[in-house]
Amino acid sequence: LAFLARRLRFDAAALLPAALLGLFLVANVFSLPGANWMGVALRFAAITAYMLALWVLFVGLIHDEARPSCAPRVQAIMFGWSLALVGCGLLGVATSFGILPLGKYLLHYGRLNGLFKDGNVFGAWAVPITVYALARLMALHGRRRWWWLGTLAVGVLVMLLTYSRGAWINFALAAAVFFALRLLSVGSPRAKLITMIALPVAICALAALLFQVLSMDSVQDMLAIRFKMQSY
Repeated sequence: LAFLARRLRFDAAALLPAALLGLFLVANVFSLPGANWMGVALRFAAITAYMLALWVLFVGLIHDEARPSCAPRVQAIMFGWSLALVGCGLLGVATSFGILPLGKYLLHYGRLNGLFKDGNVFGAWAVPITVYALARLMALHGRRRWWWLGTLAVGVLVMLLTYSRGAWINFALAAAVFFALRLLSVGSPRAKLITMIALPVAICALAALLFQVLSMDSVQDMLAIRFKMQSY
């Protein structure tokens, strides 16, 4: 629909990544006949094609971030991402806490998978939108903050309950980089002061949320397993 409505635009900067992605897709097609498990290979190929199509859509929609029409598109994309996180995350968190009987579909050996392949994928997918929720929470005022506060809380719970150590490290580094860049980029002393106040407040709020979750025996047992050396 976006293509038919002529909403997609591409410039020369997209040629190199498009060529590299095209080569990657061609390599997958040539390797497909040699797969030992054709069903798994076809599923991987379908996911790869979907991700490539999604990349083309996003690049075409936000090709020129300097144009006034770009910012609303970015915000719409990120809001859609937050909707997906909150919807899938609430289902998964409720299942992890035994509220919903969907463990067969959303959990794997006690780890939250959601609607994803495994917890590592779900946790990594939740990191960018959770950091973005933190940014929106600091930029907005009034009632508009509540949605992003909820998104932040759900994102943190999702990353915790996936028990993905990679997602934990990713989020910690991304949040640290965000606060550092914000301190360097904002010009007024008042904005810097707000950032410096927001950091300990955010840490305390997340610590209070995590304290309640970590008091659960099932969570403590899983964390004890995940902090040990794993044999893969």
